[in-house]
Amino acid sequence: MYLRTYFCSQTSKASYIYPPVELLVLSGIIAEEYDVELVDAIADRLDSEVCEKKILSADYHAIVFLTGYVSWREDFTLMEKIKQAKPDTKLVAIGDIMLSKSAARLREHRFIDAVILDFSTDDILTYLNGGTDVRNMVFRKNGRLIDGGISAPSETYEIPVPKHERFMGKKYTYPLVRKLPMATVLTDYGCVFNCAFCVYGTFNFKCRTVDNVMAELNYIRSLEIPELFFLDQTFGSNRERTVELCTRMVEERLNFSWFCFSRVDVVDKKTLFLMKQAGCHTVIFGVESADPGILKRYKKGYTPEKIKETFRTASELGLTTVGTFLLGLPEEDKRSCYRTIAFARELDCDFASFNIAVPRYGTRLREQAISGKLIDRDTDTMDQAGSFITMPTRNITVEEMGEIRKKAYIDFYFRIAYIWRRLKKIRSLTEFKNQVTQALGIVKNIL
Repeated sequence: MYLRTYFCSQTSKASYIYPPVELLVLSGIIAEEYDVELVDAIADRLDSEVCEKKILSADYHAIVFLTGYVSWREDFTLMEKIKQAKPDTKLVAIGDIMLSKSAARLREHRFIDAVILDFSTDDILTYLNGGTDVRNMVFRKNGRLIDGGISAPSETYEIPVPKHERFMGKKYTYPLVRKLPMATVLTDYGCVFNCAFCVYGTFNFKCRTVDNVMAELNYIRSLEIPELFFLDQTFGSNRERTVELCTRMVEERLNFSWFCFSRVDVVDKKTLFLMKQAGCHTVIFGVESADPGILKRYKKGYTPEKIKETFRTASELGLTTVGTFLLGLPEEDKRSCYRTIAFARELDCDFASFNIAVPRYGTRLREQAISGKLIDRDTDTMDQAGSFITMPTRNITVEEMGEIRKKAYIDFYFRIAYIWRRLKKIRSLTEFKNQVTQALGIVKNIL
């Protein structure tokens, strides 16, 4: 169960997968001039052979495929077979592994024709139409590689309404979903923050206009999709725009049920209250660590006290809270990991997600891991979900890190008081079935 989405790839910790937002955005852009079809082999549980036959059964002009650090070897094996069978079909790759050393990867893997560097622009159409003035892509043209570079930064952008109907009927779900079917929506691109372990702060941050977002939301409503997952890295980072968007959602009575990622230092009681009025039921906060020194070192910009304050405020407003935690940073020892696990229980959040630090290209964490000889310079397979551990810390082995990950999930989720509290909060049969499925997924995939 691979999640390859928004330049970040990992395995699903339980049994969930949501619509990949890069392909969603590209579906609207490409559909301006081409017919668009979707094959989601993960959501439809297609094995490699069946997926290959399905793709080869049609005469596509081009195939845009998602890949990532967690799965690239399998992805490339499949796509190379497709190229051999259909040499005239353009293969365009997108994913976290393709952002790093794009030209080098095209030279090494000659079956790939192009790489998308920014999926929010319409440069893909220029490329598909044979143009050479293509920004935001690296591609082959007349036997040579052309790097179009990244467009100059802009504060706002707009996209055509994505073809959400192409993604309906797939087996998409998420532990936090209260109604089905669901859709993912991206209202901005990149991130205004620069956490030292994360790649999103290296992108040119820009926001969609509120009118453009509302056009998409109204279209989703016309498809009778009730649940949204806003995949912005930090929903609410622009307070004025957040207020405008949520106010419009309330005034136009869209009545969505939705959840999002945010940060403890960008939302306050008024903002959270307005988000709830607009249909928000759950907020996912990046906590990362209980250690103030680690939070400071990795440029999180907040303290454990601020974390506790925001979780308390959200709970008082009746919002479900999720904490995401990061274990296995280079300087960590078992004691600091156990403090973070205990902090997850202390916050009394409704859900917790324990991730493992991975040395992504372009991050200060990677430089630190290489200089500390924790990884090789060419390490390019990793999974922040922790299905395999890429690097040790200075004090913890890879094997010990795997056991700490298991301990985190056991200590948080397998408490009688916690299980009873979760059962009391369930409000629908869909929610009950979903949470049972995800619980079994955690047992299977993690424990």
